[in-house]
Amino acid sequence: MRTRKKDIRPSLSTPLVGYGIMLLSLGCFLILLWVLTIVVRVVLG
Repeated sequence: MRTRKKDIRPSLSTPLVGYGIMLLSLGCFLILLWVLTIVVRVVLG
């Protein structure tokens, strides 16, 4: 039982960390895109 719990924890935490990094990078990309559109509007407008 103890060895199973130790084996399960890394297998669960690794995909969660990867998913979190993916969400964070996606959020940063969307923010950069939003800032870029604002800059383009200011320059052109």
